Amino acid sequence: MITWMGELCEATSSLVDEQAEFEGLDVDASRPDTFAEVSLSQFLSGADRPLAQLAGRFTGLPPSGVPAADELAKSLGAGLERIVPEVQALAGDFGSNFGQEFGPLHDRARKLDELVDSVKPAGPDLPTLLAAEPRLAAAHDLSPNCRPDAESSTPAPDGPLPPAADGTDFGACADGTCQILVTGESKVKVGDLRFTISVTDETVTLKDSRAGGGSSEMRTGAGGEASWGRAGGQQLMMTVSGLNAEGAVLDFKTQ
Repeated sequence: MITWMGELCEATSSLVDEQAEFEGLDVDASRPDTFAEVSLSQFLSGADRPLAQLAGRFTGLPPSGVPAADELAKSLGAGLERIVPEVQALAGDFGSNFGQEFGPLHDRARKLDELVDSVKPAGPDLPTLLAAEPRLAAAHDLSPNCRPDAESSTPAPDGPLPPAADGTDFGACADGTCQILVTGESKVKVGDLRFTISVTDETVTLKDSRAGGGSSEMRTGAGGEASWGRAGGQQLMMTVSGLNAEGAVLDFKTQ
């Protein structure tokens, strides 16, 4: 029961994060700019995959021995499965959102957010079940994954950095795939894409200065991901594998 409850808590926490993601974007609908367009493009691109995986985490839970708890997990999984086709239509293909105008991007992102927010338990929610079922409450209290201060899989900002496979050899990124250590501000070329990376102890910022004028920026933090590229061109995915005051370990992959 403790293991089952831990898996439910982890999945529920992931759902809460997905439902809060749109509100957490640094986007002001009254002041569209290039950074806002890139943020919305990143939000939309590939949004269906984590939701489909999350649905499987709920529906894949074995019977707990408490029918009401099983129904809770089943209803959340079914709710996610229900919205995935609509989310796929709104998200579009990876990279297809880059270069589109702010208005249509914001409308699609808002509709996608409303779909994710619509996923609710069909019956009693978890706090209600914990109050009514002593076995669930006991398992909840004993599971590290259900505690507010449970350790996250995301590296702590002040923790040690993982080793970077390519160290500070930025030339390893020429083929479009690399894992490098970046400190301060550096210019990097990954595949066909050139940009400047600025690292603080809390954020990683990518900035693309265009030859014809103007620029785009993308910011993320420890454990975060960023999609980058232009319509019809090479697309980049960056993952922050480690971040602290010393620098950032970044994984790059292009397609």
